[in-house]
This record gives sequence, structure tokens and C-alpha cells, in this order.
Amino acid sequence: MKKINTKKRKGSALYFTILLLSMVIGISFSLNSILLSQIQVTRGTGNSVLAFYAADTGIEKVLNNRSNPSPEPGTLANGASYTITIKDSGDPGCNADNYCIISRGTYQETTRAVRVTY
Repeated sequence: MKKINTKKRKGSALYFTILLLSMVIGISFSLNSILLSQIQVTRGTGNSVLAFYAADTGIEKVLNNRSNPSPEPGTLANGASYTITIKDSGDPGCNADNYCIISRGTYQETTRAVRVTY
């Protein structure tokens, strides 16, 4: 039976183990960064929806009181807020018959706007 020369192979298992662990750590860091960015995008989408609905609420407040529209800002129960700008039909940028309503909804750091011509 022939003897295997083990002097040349000492430490090769340690080398392959370190190589394998570094690959696993690299892959896990890559996946972590991808997942964190996706979580931020998802959170931003939720904030965007809440800001849009806050702006829509401002439009509804004005349209429910068409005889005397007032641009009073408001805050909703979930912390979202809206501001309203009303322009007359003669103002620049407003080509409506009566007036233009611009409502900006804000939730946390996200702002969305809705414009209605009436």
C-alpha cells in the first residue's frame, strides 16, 4: 500500500473553510443591502398613499362646501396633513370656469398633490 504524502496538504482544509465562509458572508451582505432598500421602497409607497389620500381629503372638504370654499389646512387622525390653495378662474395657470383647487397632502416626509378645476 502506498503512503499519501500529507506534508504538502497541511492547512488546505483551513484555507477552503475561510474561502467558503468569506463567500457566504459576501452573499449575506449583498442580500441584506437588497432587502433593506426594498423595505425603504415599500415604506415610501405606504407613505405616498397616505399623503395622496390626505390631499384628496382636502379636495373633498372644499367641494363639499362649494358655496363658500375656504383654504383652511387640516390634520387627519393618522398624522397626515393637507394644505389647500384656491385660484380664481382669472388667475394665471387656472383655466377653469369657476376656480382651481390644489391640495397638497403630507405624511411624514412624503408629499403628494391633487389639482381639480371646477
